[in-house]
Amino acid sequence: MVSSNGKIGVFVLLTGILYFPLNSCIDKYWPDLGSKYEQLLVVDGMISNHPGPYTIQLALSSNVNIPEFKPLSGYEVIIADDLNNEETLSEIEKGVYQTSPDGMQGTVGRSYKLIINSPDDDRYE
Repeated sequence: MVSSNGKIGVFVLLTGILYFPLNSCIDKYWPDLGSKYEQLLVVDGMISNHPGPYTIQLALSSNVNIPEFKPLSGYEVIIADDLNNEETLSEIEKGVYQTSPDGMQGTVGRSYKLIINSPDDDRYE
């Protein structure tokens, strides 16, 4: 039979074991990125084998200390497959581009690429 003192001792021991790892010192690492990664093209989106429409967002990266959404407007965004089928997405709001609801649908085993043409005639694939 275990006495109540034994139960209290086990409780204190378990509490101590759990308390110390949870309260150990943590030194946070925050890299000095400067402005090296600001104003870069950020592309967010996906295609799947489920019906669309599919959405692609284009934006510029911002300072990690002062995050800001900077959408890119006026771009031509195209999804192309390995059989030379293409669909040009429509800009539905600033920086948000979308396929038509009955447009291209992904197929398992096929390859796809995104083609982005900027208003300044830069091309990204």
